[in-house]
Amino acid sequence: MKRYLYDSQFILKGEIEVSKFDTFPHKSTLIEPPKLGRGEFAAFRGDKWAIITERPIVPVTVPEMVTKAQARLALYDAGKLAEVEAALNALENPRALIEWDTREILHRDRDLVNEILSGIGLIDSEIDDLFILAASL
Repeated sequence: MKRYLYDSQFILKGEIEVSKFDTFPHKSTLIEPPKLGRGEFAAFRGDKWAIITERPIVPVTVPEMVTKAQARLALYDAGKLAEVEAALNALENPRALIEWDTREILHRDRDLVNEILSGIGLIDSEIDDLFILAASL
């Protein structure tokens, strides 16, 4: 049987095949969406799909913190992980290395985060983008 997946805005994002023994994924339904034309989206409304022509715009907020794993994955995806690790190793501040090695949560407003990321040439908006990406992982 098919499960139809929707995102956090309840917009159709795909379908998957599942057996009756599978656990149903969160944010999915058995209700088949309508056929869509160009520029149309299917929005799930509790017990049925609605066709909309504009995707809802949700303001993006920069997360205050992300896990170290999320940060490292975002840096890797952005091609910046090696640069960050090299910058950390070049620091002559043992406290910074201890902080990086042992903290499980990285805060956007920490001096270490800003020092390292601006040190590899990133500006504030690019650092914000990395935190947004990290929070999505």
